[in-house]
Amino acid sequence: MVKNHLNRKCILNPNAMLVQGASRCLICDLERNGFMLIPTALYNILSEQNTGFTIQAILDRYSDGDAQNRKIILDYFDRLFKADLLTFTDFAEYYARIDTAWDYPGEISNAIIDVDRQTGQVTSYVEQLTQLGCRYVQIRFFSKLSLPLLKQILMELETSIVESIEIFAPYETDGMLRGLIQLMKKHYRIRTFSLFNAPQNMVKYSRTVGFGQIVTVKTEVKGHLSCGVVSHHYFITNISTYTESLAHNSCLNRKISIDVDGNIKNCPSMSQSFGNIRDTTLREALDHPDFKKYWNVTKDQIAVCKDCEFRYICTDCRAYLENPEDMYSKPLKCGYNPYTCEWEEWSTNPLKQKAIDYYGMRDVLPEFNLKPDYVPPSKPAPTGGNHAQ
Repeated sequence: MVKNHLNRKCILNPNAMLVQGASRCLICDLERNGFMLIPTALYNILSEQNTGFTIQAILDRYSDGDAQNRKIILDYFDRLFKADLLTFTDFAEYYARIDTAWDYPGEISNAIIDVDRQTGQVTSYVEQLTQLGCRYVQIRFFSKLSLPLLKQILMELETSIVESIEIFAPYETDGMLRGLIQLMKKHYRIRTFSLFNAPQNMVKYSRTVGFGQIVTVKTEVKGHLSCGVVSHHYFITNISTYTESLAHNSCLNRKISIDVDGNIKNCPSMSQSFGNIRDTTLREALDHPDFKKYWNVTKDQIAVCKDCEFRYICTDCRAYLENPEDMYSKPLKCGYNPYTCEWEEWSTNPLKQKAIDYYGMRDVLPEFNLKPDYVPPSKPAPTGGNHAQ
């Protein structure tokens, strides 16, 4: 209890980052991969304490001698203390804030490869991804998982610098899961098999697989038009995501993609192509003047997102926008309102219907049902714990 340490000097932990929203604020715990929602009043108090403070001094300044105000302040600091976000110390000056600069030792960090109808060119683009420094690859099958083709790609990736692989495919049968586990035993770089159109939501681990896991979801996916959903399920609270989001786009930065027809794009869902893998190298596409157009579009520049408390831990989508003619428009498939702190089903919002028709996505609705009475989960996917209200 912090009331036992009222006169001891304390600081907010150096890895606890304050984020101000329109109606409430956030503390991102970059050490434990979680977050805590806080009121703006507490944000204001904490943001003013740069060199350490005592809780007694906070009480004297902000409680106005009112017992109820005192209790509220103590309760909030108790929450901070129990979440291990406060440090009591006599040497506050020695605690430096973490460096929030972001960098990556490669020209491309991640890639999406859609392979539904792509049967060749595997060796070609795997070698090119290695040359560009790509370490994270998502392989997507929308119609049917082709095990021979997947095995071929995985064998090619064995000689690459890629360190994490996610496979995205439709669920077929329970027997399919046993085969995927065998693949994970052989290829330790596989991080996740994400299977959609499944009979149940489930996470399956195998003790002999290492880091690999299989995630099945009931969500119906009908190709790339189903992508781009912004949801609390996709919040990621870690130092890499947070720092990258401060200066870059949280989805498109250092990304390259190859769609099912071999077109090289920022993202398979985007319309602009920078050549085809059959006659254009990834390097040539990357050097196109427009390829990096969205890399530095941050949430602080995007309408509505710039007022959202979740903006540095959230995904973004520039492929589907509320206003297709404005590259700084809010993602179409986001149902969160930072001014009311409520989630709603994005696809039924009357203000989004024109954009839904513009992108021709009537046939893929509805996809996700976000509940208006949303309470953040105890473990925000895909990593870590959560200190939430």
